Amino acid sequence: MSTAVYLIGAPGVGKSTVMKLITQALSGDEGDLIPEPIPHIRYANGWAQLGARREGFPGTDTLNYTAINPVEVWIDSPDRPKRLLAEGDRLAIDRMMETLYDNYSQFLLIHLTAQPAISYERMTARAEQLGREPQNEAWWRGRTTKSINLAARWNAHEVSAERSAQHAADDVLALIAQDT
Repeated sequence: MSTAVYLIGAPGVGKSTVMKLITQALSGDEGDLIPEPIPHIRYANGWAQLGARREGFPGTDTLNYTAINPVEVWIDSPDRPKRLLAEGDRLAIDRMMETLYDNYSQFLLIHLTAQPAISYERMTARAEQLGREPQNEAWWRGRTTKSINLAARWNAHEVSAERSAQHAADDVLALIAQDT
């Protein structure tokens, strides 16, 4: 059996933080960065996470916008990992979801949710923490709407990230356990 899990949600909802907690729970190791053919982290227990390492964890936002083409080829190949984790807006498009659905016997699209004011506040706080200017509100609304629409089209599992990242990670891990 093969499993793919992809987290989507508004900017600031906690996708990267929740994914970091999930990879810690599932892998127990730092993993090895594999730069080719697609940057990803391979863990000892067979899980892999799409993206290059950043701030201690990988993410698809480190990939080039044109990465969808080689990612599709890689996922279509026998070299793809049997258990794949991914998060972020960069590849959160129907084409990627179709590729995962077609190539994995279990595909979980997880839509992390929180009240808009909470995720917007988290996004601006993270930008400040990183010494960057936050994205403007119109951009944030556009990315939020994109994730809501993708979740609706793909009948995503809704998981609240409002209480804490740990609660959301626990809920996602329960969905993974239930589906595998």
